[in-house]
Amino acid sequence: IKLINSGWAADFNLMTWALSAGHVANRSISFKPRVAWHYSALMEELPSGRKVVKDRSTSACKSQDLDCYFLPVSICPSSKYLPPIPLDDFMRTNFKKPDVVGLIAYHKQWDDEKLQTFIPNKSMRNLLAKIKLFRSNKEISAKKFYSALLYDYLSRPKQEFRVQIAAKVAELDRLKRGNCAVMHVRRGDAKIMVGWFRKYHNVSEYIQAGKPFLDKRGIKQIFLLTDSSLAIEEAEGEFPQYEWIYFNRERYKADEGGFENQLPSKSPRIESTYLAATMELVKRCSVIMKSNSHLSHLMHWLMCAGRKMYDDGDGTSEYACPDSIVIGSHDHDELVSETGIRSNR
Repeated sequence: IKLINSGWAADFNLMTWALSAGHVANRSISFKPRVAWHYSALMEELPSGRKVVKDRSTSACKSQDLDCYFLPVSICPSSKYLPPIPLDDFMRTNFKKPDVVGLIAYHKQWDDEKLQTFIPNKSMRNLLAKIKLFRSNKEISAKKFYSALLYDYLSRPKQEFRVQIAAKVAELDRLKRGNCAVMHVRRGDAKIMVGWFRKYHNVSEYIQAGKPFLDKRGIKQIFLLTDSSLAIEEAEGEFPQYEWIYFNRERYKADEGGFENQLPSKSPRIESTYLAATMELVKRCSVIMKSNSHLSHLMHWLMCAGRKMYDDGDGTSEYACPDSIVIGSHDHDELVSETGIRSNR
């Protein structure tokens, strides 16, 4: 299946859907970029719209694909000779109604014994055991825990990458388990007209909406995730009563990086390591204040299904979704001109 070069969560969402569709169609799945995966190689888009590798010296590895970081998805290797096909083509070939296969896959009985022959390894069997446990909690929707568990499977790191992730997680080990909140402030491409748009939202909007949940749990630590360095200045300047936890890393200011340019450091491996570490760290928190984006939704699903969350005082801990606040849930319903809503944040 052809990898898309969009964003971390969007890319993994496609892989999740493809893996689900492959199971329903009884087909083995592997993934391959047309040229390179943009989290493994620094890419640029030519005036013709074609994307090429900009600087091979910064590539995460020679193959410039998922193999730079993750264990193989299946025992079937990617073909060296056949070009990858888009997921839509795979679905049209294997399903009469490809538009509903995602829904079918999410609600498929993933603990069916037949799945063990799909990808016969210990990692998947461990996921099946988790799913059986999650089925006892009716409050967690199938989409949330299936997506989270399949992400965990797809993103199983190779040893070198595992060590790099652990080092980044250790940098923020002061993040308190069960007593922190996640705030995802996406701003990088909000002012760029691409058929729909995302608004900027002030940090104050997140705090105002999330304060009842922060107060309820006595939370003072906020894990701030943002693609704009200006959002950090705003958070620490306006709300010093909270302890703001974030990675000390390169970031663009507002939209200076352009649309879907997620590599301010110009190093695919560094950016991928921060993202993978972030996906682990968010599981520690019990509240998420998020924007409307693939990444924030993936983090929410991981927080639902990834770990035991918190003890509500009755002496028991259960898998449970965090308190969730969505900022700008209707942003995509509006269209504006390129000079419409602007901000220096």
